[in-house]
Amino acid sequence: MLTDFVRYLLYGIIAFGGILALAGLPEFLSGTVESGVLAVEFAHRILPLSLLVSTLFTVGIRTRYLEIMAFNTAGISLVQVTWPLLIPAVLGFTLSLMVYLWGEPSVAEPATIFGGTSFQVQNAVAQSSLSIVAVLIGIVVASGSRRPKVSSRFITAGVLMVAYYVVDATARALGKHTFLPIELAIWVSVVLAGVPSGFVWLRGGWR
Repeated sequence: MLTDFVRYLLYGIIAFGGILALAGLPEFLSGTVESGVLAVEFAHRILPLSLLVSTLFTVGIRTRYLEIMAFNTAGISLVQVTWPLLIPAVLGFTLSLMVYLWGEPSVAEPATIFGGTSFQVQNAVAQSSLSIVAVLIGIVVASGSRRPKVSSRFITAGVLMVAYYVVDATARALGKHTFLPIELAIWVSVVLAGVPSGFVWLRGGWR
């Protein structure tokens, strides 16, 4: 399973990363966009989307051919089958965190990085958590449909990511205008998406 996941992940990074590179190449060559900005875009959009699509394909194929059901019948839980997918998710979280801390000019100060309690570090951790949340969402969604189609996986991935970013942008806007504490606002989308997905995953998927 992990081998298939990595293959799909590479496909996704190449495809979505290529779109980002082509879109940002003129500005990058003209000097209007820094490489750090492109790196943050990769960490915040391309990597989580690639992780989500990879999970939907990896788990979806096994669900389509009833492998997940066979494992459950044999007494092997969804957690036991899919936990290896959290390895690249954690690696993605680590990579994203490094990009946010050292790639974005506003958080590149040593005092901020090593302070441990600054808002910038909290924000970087919250943003990077999307890599783990994306994999959990993908597992739950893909294991809940017996005959998922390829087109439906892409549509599902797009809808889920758009919904996540809308909730995240709304919460941050509320925090910016003091309707919510900003320290709480940066975690709203992560909690709303990650906690239910993690709970469903731990209990063995949709029943």
